[in-house]
Amino acid sequence: MNYRGAPVIVGMSDTFHAPGRFTLEIPCPRSRSTATVLLELTDANGVVSMHSFPQSFHMHFHRLLKWIIAGPLLAMGVFVLALQPEGAAVLPS
Repeated sequence: MNYRGAPVIVGMSDTFHAPGRFTLEIPCPRSRSTATVLLELTDANGVVSMHSFPQSFHMHFHRLLKWIIAGPLLAMGVFVLALQPEGAAVLPS
């Protein structure tokens, strides 16, 4: 991984001799970045199939997750407190 500049991963390949679902692990960059993963598949007859998809690397995802969970709860609390009328009646005890 090249820490300075855009991280580039090249040469990740593997050969599978039977059909099925397989996993190929790629190294994760040290900084937050995005990349495009390109899959190139060649079958026994030489037919090439290509597919690409974007990938985002988040090393500190827990910070974002914290606000995704806490944000709606905080917004709801502020909304409920803002809706209380000035002279709200006190419930009898």
